[in-house]
Amino acid sequence: MKKKFVGIVLSSILIMSACAKNVPDEIVVDDAVAVTEATTDEISSSVCNSAENSNDSKKIEEYLPVFSTDESINNDFIQAIKVLESTGYMPNGEYCYAGDENDYVKEKDISYADLIAVCDVTGDGQKELLIRIEGGHTADISQWIFSYDEEKKRFEKLFVDFSIEYFDGGIAKCNYSHGGMYEDNFWPFDLYIFDRQTDSFAYIASVNSTQLLHDYETGELDDELNEDFPYEEDKDKDGKIYSISNDEEIIVMDNAEYEEWIKKYIDESKRITPDWHEIPKTAVID
Repeated sequence: MKKKFVGIVLSSILIMSACAKNVPDEIVVDDAVAVTEATTDEISSSVCNSAENSNDSKKIEEYLPVFSTDESINNDFIQAIKVLESTGYMPNGEYCYAGDENDYVKEKDISYADLIAVCDVTGDGQKELLIRIEGGHTADISQWIFSYDEEKKRFEKLFVDFSIEYFDGGIAKCNYSHGGMYEDNFWPFDLYIFDRQTDSFAYIASVNSTQLLHDYETGELDDELNEDFPYEEDKDKDGKIYSISNDEEIIVMDNAEYEEWIKKYIDESKRITPDWHEIPKTAVID
């Protein structure tokens, strides 16, 4: 996961120059080809020569899953990933990292390898393109969902978040990048569901928990940390309550109420596990 990009010194000037070029808001397939010709061709000439000297270097196509049995559509998919790996621009034209686009070479160098999957996570019967950007900083970590518009011949962004877990019925559980203090395996998250009418993920609620905390050394309850704990809401006296918030209200639930509520959306037996394909930094782009 932490392999350094082969040929980084040789290609850094070219890539930084390429990344500084204007990129359209949306990369249509025809435009994507133009972007690739204007950027990746120059980059690849130096990157690929160095990468090919590595024993584990293969063409990027060999690391990718098949997006479609339609050769034209699958070529659009391969082209989109080549643009991403060469310039940092996602299939819809957005930059993949939080920082300056001119710093792509540096950000790519300190980041982990990106991951690609093809999977129906919306429940509409069509496979989506999933991309995990494993940045070197928390702000640069993200997961993206794209659908392919056959009429427009381009990928369109459906959703992006820090982290996404998938469940049947178009459910997306998005864990927070930062949380509070918990003594079990709970972590706060947002919950979404795919709406076929709007072709987008609709927000359901945000979930957090307040728990009684113990002193790590003595094992006794820490009075200072627990001074704001809502004891009256903890009906079963297990030391934890849950807050379910949406755009209109915040509902406090005890454990039994929460378990009844969450099972309407999340069933571990219906978890979707995409087959992620890692794209090594040594992958050859031609």
